[in-house]
Amino acid sequence: MQEFGQLIQSLMLKFLGTYFACLGENLCPTFLGLSVRYLKTNINKYYVHDARTVSQLLPDRELINVTITSPPYWNIKDYGCDKQIGFGQSYQSYLDDIQAVFSQIYKRTKKNGSLWLVSDTFKYEGELRLLPFDISERLKSCGWILQDIIIWQKDRTLPWSHQGKLRNIFEYIAFYSKSSKFKYHASAIKDIADIKNYWINYPERYSPEGKAPSRSWHFAIPKQGSWGKNNYVRHACPLPPGLIERILKLTSDKGDLVFDPFAGSGSVLATAKALNRNYIGIDLNKNYKDMFLKSVLPSIKAQFNSRVNIADENALTMKKFRDLIVQLRCLKFPKELSRLYSKTGIPACLGVLVIKIARQNELKIQFIFKNKKATPPNFCKDLMAIAIKSPLSKYGISATIETTEVNKIDRSIGHMKSKTFFLYKGSIFYRWHMTISKADLKGKLQDLSNDELRSDRFPPIISNIKLKIDTRNPSKSLEI
Repeated sequence: MQEFGQLIQSLMLKFLGTYFACLGENLCPTFLGLSVRYLKTNINKYYVHDARTVSQLLPDRELINVTITSPPYWNIKDYGCDKQIGFGQSYQSYLDDIQAVFSQIYKRTKKNGSLWLVSDTFKYEGELRLLPFDISERLKSCGWILQDIIIWQKDRTLPWSHQGKLRNIFEYIAFYSKSSKFKYHASAIKDIADIKNYWINYPERYSPEGKAPSRSWHFAIPKQGSWGKNNYVRHACPLPPGLIERILKLTSDKGDLVFDPFAGSGSVLATAKALNRNYIGIDLNKNYKDMFLKSVLPSIKAQFNSRVNIADENALTMKKFRDLIVQLRCLKFPKELSRLYSKTGIPACLGVLVIKIARQNELKIQFIFKNKKATPPNFCKDLMAIAIKSPLSKYGISATIETTEVNKIDRSIGHMKSKTFFLYKGSIFYRWHMTISKADLKGKLQDLSNDELRSDRFPPIISNIKLKIDTRNPSKSLEI
């Protein structure tokens, strides 16, 4: 028993030693299963190496988080290397090699890892070859699970033309996972760039995180020489950094290991570095490695550094949009609750006090009546039955629904720090109509029975939420 305890202690000390050594090298604990020496000397490098012998370069263990690559398109282009995959091979030999490469990568990919593979169809001897789908069948036999196919509109292409085939400016991006549980951060790539103005009136239909991209992505291929002055990328199809950035944000985290077995110009590797990921890239052509180190790596780093302020502004705009959607839902919720309770309105109700609690989606709703006798029977019970059903259940609001009498309103607001409340008239919930001080609230509510602020269908909303969105220029409300 004593020997067993000593063994456990020894193993724990070894584990902790490896852990703190990794921290000392500023490496992600993701790699604790690998030796510190391997990490220090082998990652964040571009190797001149044959992708068919990945097993000779990478250890036989799961270390890759995501692979992003575009393999050679069979016999379409000569990359100027002996023993290259594709050019000069038969189609079946080419597919055999592709299968061998991604079989080795599969074994070295983490359980929650993924593979993104860019490829395209092409014509050969008068017949269209469905390369992306032929590759997919081979990868399926390796264990890869096809999750999605993205259409990448690239705008530019090499001047290939054939009778019976129009000019092609798109390619296929196949997204594979190793298992059914894979990293997928959809909220990380949502935005509000082309969102319609309907979000003001229908906030429940819009995610606070923004709009998810469709399966058609538009990223133009970088022009030759666009990497900076005297930095020329001479490659058949360099992947745009923006496209790579989207994939990395979607299926990886900071500190993860990104792999590209056909690295080419190295745009995948450079983008991974700019986004604080680790990388390993390989290619047979030494010229591409030189291009990567001399031009691509520093140029992409400079591009991302110049975007820091823009990225910060975008993050603030997204936060503002998220807050606005939540606030709009909070104010629309009691309006809809009243409408669904009675299409003819709630005549005896003087107003609705809507208090937003500290938590983002938590509300305290109080329907205010002149006295207890004016409160409809089973009122709160009936309202809760409505609130837990669609459409209100889709608002993501956690609401406490109560009733109170106007003479007791001080008990509801006495403890609150807010000195000013905002009144929303009729069906309008996105723009306050007037402000009411805390001291004047009771008196104002008592006057509401004969006030022009009352609506036949909607009692006025009094809230600590302040919203004033101009429907003619809603983007102004998103300005930082």
